[in-house]
Amino acid sequence: RDAQESRGLGDVYKRQMEASTPYCEETSRLLKLNVDDVISEAVAYNALGYLHAREGKPEPALDNFEKGLSLIAGDIDPALEVMLLHNRGVALMLYGLTDLAIASFENAYELKDALAEDDPLPHLLAYNLGYLQAQDGKHEEALKSYASVMQWLAESGQMARVYIAHTQVALSLTAINKPQEALDELLPWMERTDISVSPDSVAQAYLAIGNAYLGLKDQTGAEAALLEGMEIARSSGNPSRLRELTLAYSRMLLVNREYKSVLNHLDELIVTLNDNGVSEGRDKAHRLLASAHAGLGNFPKAYEHSVAAAEAQTIMHSETYARRLASLSVSNELDLKDQQIALSVEREQAALAGRRLSEFFQLGIIAAILTVFILIFLVFSRRNNRMEAKIQGEAAKRLKEEVEVRTKEVEAAVTERYAAEQGQAEMELRVLKDEKLRSIGQLTGGVAHDFNNLMTIILLSAELLLPEICLLYTSPSPRDS
Repeated sequence: RDAQESRGLGDVYKRQMEASTPYCEETSRLLKLNVDDVISEAVAYNALGYLHAREGKPEPALDNFEKGLSLIAGDIDPALEVMLLHNRGVALMLYGLTDLAIASFENAYELKDALAEDDPLPHLLAYNLGYLQAQDGKHEEALKSYASVMQWLAESGQMARVYIAHTQVALSLTAINKPQEALDELLPWMERTDISVSPDSVAQAYLAIGNAYLGLKDQTGAEAALLEGMEIARSSGNPSRLRELTLAYSRMLLVNREYKSVLNHLDELIVTLNDNGVSEGRDKAHRLLASAHAGLGNFPKAYEHSVAAAEAQTIMHSETYARRLASLSVSNELDLKDQQIALSVEREQAALAGRRLSEFFQLGIIAAILTVFILIFLVFSRRNNRMEAKIQGEAAKRLKEEVEVRTKEVEAAVTERYAAEQGQAEMELRVLKDEKLRSIGQLTGGVAHDFNNLMTIILLSAELLLPEICLLYTSPSPRDS
């Protein structure tokens, strides 16, 4: 990318920051009111701290993150606590308090199990840890940290962070004397045009490429990369990145004995550092200037810059001591706040235990009352059951006796009815026999009457035929005659 594109990205980033500022100012105003929801308040402090961190203001950023952490002590929102610890580490990193920043990131990483499985924060913690490890000279550890998040960064579409991660990997590879691997790592990403990153990230990438070329003794490639990075850092107003690039380029020029070019670049750098109040790197710049003047034979100037280098180094030591004091102060404040948080948590737990004990006693009393009522109910229920059993027994006995009486009555009635039905059946049978005899008698009488009539006719007929028969038997037969 050229410097013009980098300036354009810087303008976009600046406009985004300007757009977010009114909302954060309104948030600050609302925080002065009484906010009942501690979660919302902690989220607001986190947003404000993040804005200050992005603006390069670590002190108010750290203050806001600490306020947010103090609100959510005691497992109120573990996920938010992890985020605040992570952002506090970023603020401490801006402070230059690397040890405390690493500790904050590690504390956040211990709570990562409270996050959802797809939460990106553990990956961001590893990403920032890699940066701090590289700054602390632990390049092997930094490479491992970055290796653990590269795939996730690419899969989640965070191509700007992928670009920065490859830049840091290239710097660490060069630091452990693997310049060719550093070039292979970073050059393909610098050639891509579909990734938008800040000018500072582009300038840092050119620094990594320049260092890698220097490691390969390719001064032409190193010069082109370092000059491009210097132009981007100068255009975007980033004195710290310009310092790193200019010092690397000046060392290369000094090796090539291009003393006048060294003087031009370093004089410009010192003016820029003075104008921006940056003290880091001045001692190195003065030493290189002293070497360049000595190479040109200008020993008074060389001595002057040597003295200036010593003074700058003294100031650096003083500032380092001040930073250590600040680190100790911040560490003590953090420890104090952590103790306060722990005390608050203990008080909260004690109060909770007291409430639970009170609730337990209340539940015990309620349980005892319920037990008494249940016992009374059981006693009365048992007594009622006995009375009901007795009544039911007596009723069953009476019912049994009544059933026996009724059974005997029914048996007697059935026997009586059976006898009556038996007598009626015998009576009907005799009547049937009588009717049968009567019918037979009538039939016999009729038959005898009819037979008598026939016999009368026969007798009469016989009487009429008797003379003729007698005559017949008395007269001679023709044969006899």
